[in-house]
Amino acid sequence: MPDLRITHDDTVAENDKVLIRWTITGTVKKELFGIPASDKPITVVGFDLFRLADGKIVELWQQFGVGSWSS
Repeated sequence: MPDLRITHDDTVAENDKVLIRWTITGTVKKELFGIPASDKPITVVGFDLFRLADGKIVELWQQFGVGSWSS
């Protein structure tokens, strides 16, 4: 994705957890997540949820999905 752009949409923190919601946009030039290479842009949305202990990340959960694309 030569025109890759990552946007940090939100951060939410509570107790020992921090959630970051993000959006990735760009043009797939090689197959990605089963999406064939194309000259059309895609959007991937997701989040990372971190659990912290003693100032360090001790667990990470991540979920993402392709929000839009067309072949």
